[in-house]
Amino acid sequence: MIILYFFILIYIKEIINVSHYNILVDIIFMLIVFQKYFHTLFIIFFHTQPISFANCLIMVPRPLLKI
Repeated sequence: MIILYFFILIYIKEIINVSHYNILVDIIFMLIVFQKYFHTLFIIFFHTQPISFANCLIMVPRPLLKI
């Protein structure tokens, strides 16, 4: 579960970095991961990084609008 946590953090960093070209694929892949592990990830993020999790939810639509 800790490995999964760091794995998702890597994708959050790539979402914030809009210059990444395959960001649409990363977002789609991350949504699939969130759909499978959403309840566990929400508990992990909400108790450890609530501000980062909120910023992730806000930042997700912005790269989609720029593509």
